[in-house]
Amino acid sequence: MRKLSVAIYWLLLPLLMAGVKTASASEYAADFLYLGVGASAAGMGGAWATAATGAENCYWNAAVDYDTPGGIMAEQAMQFGGLSSWQAVFGKLPIGHSTGVSAGIIYNHIADLLRYDPLPSGRDLTQPDQRSDFTPLGSFNASSAALLVNVAHSTSFRLLLRTGLIPTELPSSIHYGLNLKFISETIDTFNGSALSGDFGLRLVVSGPTINKVKSSTRIIMVLSIQNAFGGDQTWDTADNTAEQLHRNFRMGIAWQADYDGLFSHLRVAAERDTYADDSFHLGLAIELMKSVSIRGGGSGNRLSQLDPTFGTGLRYRNMQVDYAFVLHSELEATHRVSLAFAL
Repeated sequence: MRKLSVAIYWLLLPLLMAGVKTASASEYAADFLYLGVGASAAGMGGAWATAATGAENCYWNAAVDYDTPGGIMAEQAMQFGGLSSWQAVFGKLPIGHSTGVSAGIIYNHIADLLRYDPLPSGRDLTQPDQRSDFTPLGSFNASSAALLVNVAHSTSFRLLLRTGLIPTELPSSIHYGLNLKFISETIDTFNGSALSGDFGLRLVVSGPTINKVKSSTRIIMVLSIQNAFGGDQTWDTADNTAEQLHRNFRMGIAWQADYDGLFSHLRVAAERDTYADDSFHLGLAIELMKSVSIRGGGSGNRLSQLDPTFGTGLRYRNMQVDYAFVLHSELEATHRVSLAFAL
C-alpha cells in the first residue's frame, strides 16, 4: 500500500502544481530557451516533455529516461521566415543502471536588426524634435547561447490496482533529474549572462504483464520546472541591469503504444506550461513499419487558436532525419531539420 500511495502522490502532483504562477520574473529574460529543440518535438506542437527517446530530452524534461538508448542529435532551424538562425547539438549517454548524463549546446543568432534613435522620456509629442520619423539609423546583431548539463536516475516499482479478487500489477518507474544551465546573450554591444537549473519528474505506468509478456502500452506523466532555482540574468550596462529568469512549470500526460505490422508506434500527448500566460501543446505521432514517422499538433495560448505544426521523419538503422514545419499566427513560418544517431 505504501508503494501505491507514493505512486498516486506523483500522479496527482502535476495537477496540484497547475495553479502555480511566478509574477516576479521577467517575461523576456533568456526567452530564446522557450523556442524548443528538435524537429521531432516541433512537429508535435512542442508536446515533448513526455517523450522518452531523443538525445535532446534533457532540454524538455530534466528527468531523462536513461533506460532508453543514448545518442547524438544535431539541429538546424530557420525561425520565423529566416529572421533568426538556430543550431543545437545534444548528446545522451546512459551510465550504469537507470542513470546517465546528457549535455547540449544551443545557439541562436539574429542579424541586421534595425536601430532607431532613442526618444527622451516624458517627451512632448507636440514638438517636432521630440517625435520619431521612424527612419532607421543602422542595424545591429543579437545572439544567444546556452549550455545544458544533465544527470538523472530512475527507480522501478509495481503499481497495484485492486479492481477485483486478484490485484493487477502494473510495471512502473519514477524518474527524477537535474539540469545545470549556463546562459549567455549579446544584444548590440551589451552582454548578459546567467546561471540556473531545471528539475524534472517523470512517472511511467505500463500495462499489465500477461503470461510473462510485457504490455506494449504506457502512460507517462511529467512535471518539469525550468529555472527551478531562480537566478538573474545580469547585463554589463552602466547600472548592471539584472532580470530574474522566468520560472516555468510544464505539466503533461501522454499515451503511447508499440505494435507489430504497418502501424508500429502511436503516441498522443497533451502538455501545458506557464510561460507566456499559459501555453498548450498537443501532439500526435504515428510510426509506420518502424521507419517512417508522421507527426502533427499545435501550440498556443488558446485551445481554439493553436498554431498548427506538421512533421515527418525517416529512420534507417541507427540514423534518423526529421523535418518540421511550424506556422505562427503573427510571424512567418519556421522550418526545422534534425539528424540523430542512436547508440
